Amino acid sequence: MNKKIIIALLIILLAAGAYIFLKNGGKGGNSAAEKVTIKFASVSATKHPVVVALNDVFKKEVEEKSNGNISVQIFDNGSLGEESAMMEQTQLGTVQMASISEVISAIEPKINVLNLPYIFENNEQVDAVIDSELKDEILSDLQKHKLIGLQIFENGFRVVTNSKRPINRLADLNGLKIRTPKSDAQINIFNAFSANVTPLNFNELYGALQQKVVDGQENGYNTIVTQSFYEVQPYLAETNHMWGSFVIIANLDWWNKLTDENRQIIQSALDGASKYVREISREEAAKNKKICEEHNVQITTPDLAEFVKSVEPVYEKFYREYPDYKPLVEKLLEKKNH
Repeated sequence: MNKKIIIALLIILLAAGAYIFLKNGGKGGNSAAEKVTIKFASVSATKHPVVVALNDVFKKEVEEKSNGNISVQIFDNGSLGEESAMMEQTQLGTVQMASISEVISAIEPKINVLNLPYIFENNEQVDAVIDSELKDEILSDLQKHKLIGLQIFENGFRVVTNSKRPINRLADLNGLKIRTPKSDAQINIFNAFSANVTPLNFNELYGALQQKVVDGQENGYNTIVTQSFYEVQPYLAETNHMWGSFVIIANLDWWNKLTDENRQIIQSALDGASKYVREISREEAAKNKKICEEHNVQITTPDLAEFVKSVEPVYEKFYREYPDYKPLVEKLLEKKNH
């Protein structure tokens, strides 16, 4: 073959390679046309607003906008294990994404600024913070743990249920054996309430309530109904002690290897799903309160002033342990009121 032809072919091949490299943003990541499968783990039940939003908004939008190049598989109802196992699987990359409740603060305490008691008083304050730049600041340190925090989903204001007695005042919680997640947020709150705190994995909770291993638990209305806790918990108190959330995480290495286009598709779908889950979560909470009433759950609305007063030491402890986070809490308090 003529030497000039060989040189010309080499130039063409080099040019083609350079074009592909630049098209991928100068990275060796997945091309936009390459097939990507997302295994997404959640502990929530299929009918919970979080899973509904994942299926109806996130999965649908990602698969449509990627022209089917990204496939989303939702593993709900704790089918891949309890949340600490899901976090570990996401860190290892065997699962690409997951929704993790307050227990994520076990590896990154900065997220506990969202979980401080009574830091939010209403939904408008929640929206002001979650739809702001503060969300990214709160999630930023997850990258130290081989994860990236992409969004925050609502789980609603948390209430207390139990099988012993109605809660009309703070003293009624004294000594009750209350299950909490393995999260400092709820453990510290219910210690301040003088309850007998019993941390348990979520997938053990219904059995523990049914068998009276614990007297009660704390969750939002949507979890109480989708998990049928009302069947074994005849008393409910609207303490609204904490706004519950799920942090949407992804494996950091996997995320960085995606093309810019695919990252944008996934992030946009999550942003839309976050707004959608808040909308349907609030609608469902009202419906699920009625379901509890229809199943003869006695609902009380105690005066929260003494509850709020009792958790002041929780803030003091948090600031002692994490003084660097106090400015972030102050920014959150300022943002929610504007």
